Amino acid sequence: MRRNITKDGFNFILFFISFNLAALLLSLAQTGKALAEDDELLLLTIPAIQSPKSASRDIDPAGGSLAVGASVVVFPPASFDAVTTVSLRQETPQTTYGMTPAGKGYTLTMNDACLRQQATLRLRVGGADRQVAVAMAETIRFADNTTSADPPGIVVGTVSGGMLTLSLPASAECPAPVVGQAALADVPTKRAITFWAISGFRAETSEHFYLVYPIGILGEETDYPQLVLNAAELAYTKLCAMGFDFAARFSWPFRLYIVSGLGENDAQTAIPLSGKRYQYIDINDSLCAPGKEKVIKTTLGHEFFHAVQNLYDPRSAIAIRNPYLAAVRFLWLGEASSVWFESSMLDDATYVSPVFLTNADMATHGLETGTSSKEIQNIGYWASGFLRALRQDRGSDAFILDLWNAVRSQGTGTTGYSDLRALMNTVGSGTQLGAKWTTFSNRYHTRTTGYANWPMPPSDRNWLAAAQPSADIATELTPFSNRKLLFSFNTTPVSPTYVISVLTPSPNLNHALYKGTSPSGPFTSLGNLRFGFPRTFGVSAGDMYLVSVTNTDDTAPYTAPDRSVVHIGPQNVCAFCEEVPTTAVYSQGVYAGAAWRYWRPSAGSSNYYASASYYDAAAAKPKEVICNWPTTFSTRSDTTYYESGGLERFSAYDTNGSGHGTWLLYYEDGVLWSEIHYDHGKRNGPWLVNQPNGQPLYQGTYANDKKNGTFTKYDAAGTAILSCVYANNELQSGPADACWNVFGDL
Repeated sequence: MRRNITKDGFNFILFFISFNLAALLLSLAQTGKALAEDDELLLLTIPAIQSPKSASRDIDPAGGSLAVGASVVVFPPASFDAVTTVSLRQETPQTTYGMTPAGKGYTLTMNDACLRQQATLRLRVGGADRQVAVAMAETIRFADNTTSADPPGIVVGTVSGGMLTLSLPASAECPAPVVGQAALADVPTKRAITFWAISGFRAETSEHFYLVYPIGILGEETDYPQLVLNAAELAYTKLCAMGFDFAARFSWPFRLYIVSGLGENDAQTAIPLSGKRYQYIDINDSLCAPGKEKVIKTTLGHEFFHAVQNLYDPRSAIAIRNPYLAAVRFLWLGEASSVWFESSMLDDATYVSPVFLTNADMATHGLETGTSSKEIQNIGYWASGFLRALRQDRGSDAFILDLWNAVRSQGTGTTGYSDLRALMNTVGSGTQLGAKWTTFSNRYHTRTTGYANWPMPPSDRNWLAAAQPSADIATELTPFSNRKLLFSFNTTPVSPTYVISVLTPSPNLNHALYKGTSPSGPFTSLGNLRFGFPRTFGVSAGDMYLVSVTNTDDTAPYTAPDRSVVHIGPQNVCAFCEEVPTTAVYSQGVYAGAAWRYWRPSAGSSNYYASASYYDAAAAKPKEVICNWPTTFSTRSDTTYYESGGLERFSAYDTNGSGHGTWLLYYEDGVLWSEIHYDHGKRNGPWLVNQPNGQPLYQGTYANDKKNGTFTKYDAAGTAILSCVYANNELQSGPADACWNVFGDL
């Protein structure tokens, strides 16, 4: 469970080891030597209390050194690109993550966070020559004044002649513009390190992992360190078998730390500025308790998979660490994948992760619409269920590997990073993913997923016949979110015949209707509801109708909401239009062999809330439906139908009669012909014209009635053949003559 922590002032985060220190750890692993209890540990973290003992100087590209008390830091030539202010000050150490301080501390601050050459720290500690374990952390402050922090990691320094020598690794990936991202927010401006002596840790090793843990927090009856190492090795084996490329990309042994102070987090994965290959995992010491053996296994699998995912992330370690840039980049997809992997760690197809169950309410959030890192994580925990269904549909774990290869391939893209776009590319297209999303959501809402341990999710909206005879249930759905609506006849209905209908047109929304007699199911599918086609049914007390609503809009950036309004009421209440009062006077008749219907404020009134005309006398084939604003009685929407039964056209207006909302036109076979959005008479939003085969012909975007963004023309196969970029109606790029001929008059 990755975590970026932003606090006022400086925070602390890992500053990891170099290749030389990795080799030193590997040597320890091969000899099986545990760290001696009386060895000193240096904790490098940010203290709260400052000391007056300090020094500061400018280090130019030729290099230099800085000393305070017993501490000296040496910067070799080419450590910095330009003259950089470096400070070193003595600190009063603080207890952090259960590590007890045992002496003075020092803070090293560099105004340039890009250290291009390995620096050397020397601290006089006295005593015999030996190897000393050192806990290290760092702070990085970005240009937007946010900071990034993770708990400290532990490395090994060497004492010779009473002097401890420790390498400070260079930044693996110094700031540079990232493809598809703004460069400014990716530039860190300050880096700080603080260190002091502590003690009381041991280490154990396995084939690929190095575990450090504090003495005294682990029970004696169970070998928890070995359980942790075994779980990590199992994750290594399983991900290798799945084909993930990481064996040659990590610095082995991979480091694991058992620490206190992680709060409710079972564990977390951290990325040091020295590079993704030096990642490590902090494990909450609360897991080292009886009954937590299963959690140890799922947690280590979850976190190690995060570390592997970071290798597939096309961004630099610095970009991933930046809280601003990390907000929505592969976070929910990483959590969904890692939660899915937990069941693989247990070899238990019936396993359900607790975080999936506790985040069931995230189904109503679009997959790309989280507004904070925590919310995005929670969306990912729930979306693990969707990922599980997609993997099962493919029938192979190769689906998960393909997914992360799709993430990695975005490194060459030019439209920004997106978890959802990676998922679309893996499935095949946005249309295909949308169809699978609807199928999954419908099964999830009706508890027919086939996963026995999944509970029936609660309804987002409930309607009770005893409370009101009819209702228009309105909800907003962002792309790849869903809603569950439950209509309960908990009393004798006011009419034996009711109507249910969708009152809002949208090519992106799907409404599936089910019938049952209990909120816990079972529910029987009655098919889909279509805008403009009310469905009539007989009811009795105890009946329940469930509507599963999904939004499958695959238009980037996948955040624009669509409005769904579902109507339910007695047959004589208008089922075509919003806000028609139940007191409206209903009248009908037949003229020249065709039926008509009106809903008026009073008998004989020349005003009406809604009208419907039909091709036939039985009112079975609608021809045109007009909905009026209930206050002004001016036209609110106008819908026409083909005589063959299909929807032909929909247009919407504001109270002044100007186009407002989505306008749609369909071919007679139901294929969407065109879509355009109006905002009080001005084109505003996406514009689309499709060919009869469903492939796009033209696409573009308007803002304030002017062309803004890319306008594209396609051939019969749906391949782009002309691209013209506009800003405020002015052509910015593209062949001028061709762009004028196609889009000039629009």
